[in-house]
Amino acid sequence: MLGAMAFFVLADSTVKIIAKSLEPLAQTYSRLFLAGVITVILFHKKIRSKAIFKATKHTLKWIFITGGLGFGIKAILFTLGLIHTKLLNVSSIDSLTPLVVYLYSIVLFKTKFDLRTLGFIAISIYGALMIATKSFIPIISQYGIGELFISASIFMTALSIVGRKILGTTLNNFEVAASTYLIASLLLFLLTTIVGERSIFDGLTTEAFVLLLFSSVLSAFAAVLVNYALTKLEATLISQILLSKIIFSLLLGFILLRELPLRIEVIGSGIIIVGVYLANRYRFLIKEKVR
Repeated sequence: MLGAMAFFVLADSTVKIIAKSLEPLAQTYSRLFLAGVITVILFHKKIRSKAIFKATKHTLKWIFITGGLGFGIKAILFTLGLIHTKLLNVSSIDSLTPLVVYLYSIVLFKTKFDLRTLGFIAISIYGALMIATKSFIPIISQYGIGELFISASIFMTALSIVGRKILGTTLNNFEVAASTYLIASLLLFLLTTIVGERSIFDGLTTEAFVLLLFSSVLSAFAAVLVNYALTKLEATLISQILLSKIIFSLLLGFILLRELPLRIEVIGSGIIIVGVYLANRYRFLIKEKVR
């Protein structure tokens, strides 16, 4: 699981470099398309085409919701966030995703509302606001554009997680991954014609292509490691390990991109880690008591 987090952060670190050659939508749909193709190539024996074509309307609806919103819109928001802010800030705010999943689950799955968990969520949100506004007393008008994109993206990421839960075992992880990657890439490709972005071939350099391929391979292998971890580790432990992405972002952001975090960004990241950890830990203890 730690390896997966390192792979994801390493893939994220290529975005700013690729942005020098390609427009945001172009690099995003290219990365998603390559990740989908790589997934199909690596796991073709585990992908049942008949299961996909015979899927019910309900399954197809959630495949398109998960692929279009949870992967596609999330990916472009994430890319824009990576371009406009530091890698550390991106991972710190993105770590709020499990808390958004909890809020979604209250509405969709009738999960019991808990006031203490809400308090831990508030602590984490305060940390995110500190990072976004660069102030101990957050002022919304000072919210950074990159942080705004990432904040919006976590709602899409959480939707993809909820969508995967709703899909259940109708399709396996590899079938869902391949389908959603390709749906997301198609959606973003169509959006380029609406916004008028130049074609990927107008700015594609050898360096950009190599980095796109490199990040897509990393994402594919990271997905394999995550799927493996999901079968071996408890959900609460996985949620805590996800926080390691912040540490990797701090290290790789400095080593690869020469991004030196501000003191308030480090403090805000620490507050987010504490809030998410406490929320996950408390929910785990509640489940243990119920058992």
